[in-house]
Amino acid sequence: MRTARILTTVIVACFAGPHLSGAAPSERDLRLRVTPTVIQMGALYSGAHVRVEGVVRPGSKVAVVIRGQSKPEVFNRKVQRGPIWINSGKTRVSGVPTLFLRFSDGMLRHFLSREELDLYQLDQAAIQRQMEIEPDQDHDTMVASWLTLKAADGTYALVRDGVKMGAPRADGVPFTVQLWWPRKAAPGNYQLSAYECRDRVVASHSSVHLSVTKVGFPAWLADLARMRSLAYGLVAVLVAAAAGFGIDLLVALLFGRKVAAGH
Repeated sequence: MRTARILTTVIVACFAGPHLSGAAPSERDLRLRVTPTVIQMGALYSGAHVRVEGVVRPGSKVAVVIRGQSKPEVFNRKVQRGPIWINSGKTRVSGVPTLFLRFSDGMLRHFLSREELDLYQLDQAAIQRQMEIEPDQDHDTMVASWLTLKAADGTYALVRDGVKMGAPRADGVPFTVQLWWPRKAAPGNYQLSAYECRDRVVASHSSVHLSVTKVGFPAWLADLARMRSLAYGLVAVLVAAAAGFGIDLLVALLFGRKVAAGH
């Protein structure tokens, strides 16, 4: 149960954003730039390179978090019957972000207090406390399964030492984060936040928006699926058939018609 509760806190609060009380840390002290701010998913899309740059004061530590919106997710619940696994219904997970990627300059618990981690939803414990599972049966197993699925998709990751600090300059100490945007991350709006940490508290922070959008044929196909489902089904069949014929033709050209016929 302890492991399950830990996971619930990182995800929901991440997408809801930090809960601030009293005087909020200034965002003007932390300079932040993200390249690109718009990721286009075209026909040959397989992910994208994202670069984060900023400057903090000497002696500060840095955490960078990318959060998606909080939306319910439904996945198949599987149970083992003898040597095989079968579906035993659906499980609904809510209160968690669609994506949570955190990069840090070392271990956060070494330079932030438990209160700050909870306040800004920066670790797995903070997310897990917000997670809701329906039906809530075998909670720990469901949490572990959810984490495994998200990690496999590349949409949940905690990367220690993912923030690279540069040499001090006159205007401060530069930092960079470089990542490959997950191919399976859905189109939508994401929030990228950087936190400057000093004396076990968040001294300043800044956020920018990152958009992922479909373009070209994928965008047209998505619009067709939304507006005209029957036409979308026909196009999907034609695309699959064309892909199959294309593979046969390629095999024939490369290895000869006899091999293609056997295939």
